Amino acid sequence: MIFPGLNLKYQFLKQYIHNIKKLLKRQRQRAKDMDDLSLRMALDKSDYYLKHIAKDKNNIFRVFSDSLNFSQSNYKQVKSELYEFIQKNTNTFKNLLKFIGSRFESAEEYLDDLSKGLKEPEIALTMLSYIYKRNLFLLYSDEGSVIKKYKLDLGFKESVFISILDNTGSFDTVYHKEYIKNSGIMQSIIFDVLDQIGDKDKTQENCSSNYKRNLFYK
Repeated sequence: MIFPGLNLKYQFLKQYIHNIKKLLKRQRQRAKDMDDLSLRMALDKSDYYLKHIAKDKNNIFRVFSDSLNFSQSNYKQVKSELYEFIQKNTNTFKNLLKFIGSRFESAEEYLDDLSKGLKEPEIALTMLSYIYKRNLFLLYSDEGSVIKKYKLDLGFKESVFISILDNTGSFDTVYHKEYIKNSGIMQSIIFDVLDQIGDKDKTQENCSSNYKRNLFYK
């Protein structure tokens, strides 16, 4: 067992991380030939909705925050969780870095890189998936702009869906259209009920609270 609750051997985790690294590199080259319209059309055919996320040095934390809460606003907390996790598991994380052949030789060196922007995002993607107990689906494009998924299966019940289709190398959130539809129906019902009981002043607040609390993927 590498980390508590993760029944995955080192070699399998190493293979997952290397697969993600190769996929990210290949997708960056392929994405240069896809414009935003082509991307959205390809996603639409696959019944997915793409939500663009701010493209800054905190992009990966923003996308996880949005996947978990339907909002980027908690990205600092997500980043803090990763920092704290690595600091509490310094030796184990150092061994993982060495085993996967990372350019970083210590946990401290990796943490310093986090404050500047990610050079090895595949590590953060994997660690955040573990911390938040989510499997990870990465959406990418194959030949002919066909949308495909790569699954990082850590054995959890819930999953997050992240797009690596952006031609800048940034990450975006992806939601299935049926999920968006169902969430919209739920929001309408909440508004109707609150209006009927005359609690219009609290409508937006309560709707938002319930909406976010139920946002997750199976």
